[in-house]
Amino acid sequence: MNNYNIHSLVLILALLVWPGNSFSLLSQEADSSITAPAADSALEARINNMTKDDIARLTLEDLLMLPMEYLIRLSQKLGISVEELLNMKVTVSSRSELTPRESPGILSIITEEEIRKSGARDLIDVLRLVPGYAFGHDDVGVIGLGARGLWGHEGKILMLIDGQEMNDLYYSTLPIANHYPVSNIKRIEIIRGPGSSIYGGNAELGVINIITKKGEHYGGGTVSSTGSIMNSSFGRSTLDFGVGSSSENFDFSLSGFASHASLSTSSLQIPYHVIDVSDNSLMTHNYHLNLNMRYKNLKINFLYDDYHTSSYRFNYIDTNATPHRSVAYHLLNYFKLYAIDLRYEKKLSDKVSLIPRLNYKNNLPYYKVIKNAPFDYTFSNQVVNQYMAGLMLKYCPGDYFDMNMGTEFSVSEGHVLSDSLFNFAITGTPYASFYNQGYYLQAILKSQPVNVTLGGRYDIFGWMHVGKDGISYSPFYNAFSPRIGFTKV
Repeated sequence: MNNYNIHSLVLILALLVWPGNSFSLLSQEADSSITAPAADSALEARINNMTKDDIARLTLEDLLMLPMEYLIRLSQKLGISVEELLNMKVTVSSRSELTPRESPGILSIITEEEIRKSGARDLIDVLRLVPGYAFGHDDVGVIGLGARGLWGHEGKILMLIDGQEMNDLYYSTLPIANHYPVSNIKRIEIIRGPGSSIYGGNAELGVINIITKKGEHYGGGTVSSTGSIMNSSFGRSTLDFGVGSSSENFDFSLSGFASHASLSTSSLQIPYHVIDVSDNSLMTHNYHLNLNMRYKNLKINFLYDDYHTSSYRFNYIDTNATPHRSVAYHLLNYFKLYAIDLRYEKKLSDKVSLIPRLNYKNNLPYYKVIKNAPFDYTFSNQVVNQYMAGLMLKYCPGDYFDMNMGTEFSVSEGHVLSDSLFNFAITGTPYASFYNQGYYLQAILKSQPVNVTLGGRYDIFGWMHVGKDGISYSPFYNAFSPRIGFTKV
């Protein structure tokens, strides 16, 4: 048993025997069957004390777990029917709250319950449920995502976790194998089609919007660990936890995930070299933390994600040598992200809301190291810091019309670390600064029998230079993404 599994076992045992701990290792079903009278009484009291705002925060899967008697009580508090109550709201396709039928796009919604029943171990297992999504190799050990037969790994499919973009800041890649936890997911909303008119350039083929559990969903905490083996070798081990609490004005949740997994024990013959991982050397390692806090209308999200593929053993056939010789070498890929997001919703009136947003990311994207080759080198080694500020205005005069508009401005500063072979191509130096200024507008007119969606996004890209005379901006690319949609309701 390796150190990772020993640490996992010790942590789980400690949580089980820790006096007065608030963690539950039982599923909701098992827990309710053991303490059914107490659970029913507590749930009934919570239902009776719910305000309209509390009900508005419930998701579809929350409602579907309730008995019909409680659904009737909640619908009566809102003055609507049970059917209307079950019309879940989604925002990924328009940034406005619409029902799935009203949304101007092809949507797939995957709930926590569906994820649990599918037996999914990681996000790849979940996304296999979505029509048109497939996976392939980008680099050895790095698995990317495609949609409708098109390769979307380099900046064509956008993934959001609690509103934060997870694509790296240099290549916009999205490594996905044994990477993101599914135990903390409350709901996934997926646009199976272009989303650039709202979200910008990385959303050309689709948007994956992951909404994680908040404090109100935990009501204490959970911890779990899994393990598996292949035919004759190690397969995968994981450890995850979630903890949270909630009140009327405050919500807190913290979830964490660690995994250690083997991708393959096969060998692959391609021109000039053989990739031999029969010794189980093709591995992924991941450590992920997600912190969410809400105080009234202020929301804060912090993400830490450390993902890397461990050393692989290549039998490299050096065709430059006479006779040809085989050289065994190792390759490592690293992806690391620190990100913090702050947003605040200020209601100017019953019809108008203003949402300012600040975001900071520190990203080590696709850091590639090759060792024991004819010479050791770092192929790609750069750090990118991104600073973003945004402002969105929502206007909803009534049920018949909804409009949102806003602007985002970001600056990305990159520098190449000293052991890299390459500089930035656009500047020819180890330093580069880029900016992106975007403006978007979308209006939805609701009528019978058709809803009409009109809008678009305009982006200005360029690089910036800091000199003696101050900061200068040099735009080199503009893009406009229009949108028009008709939805039969």
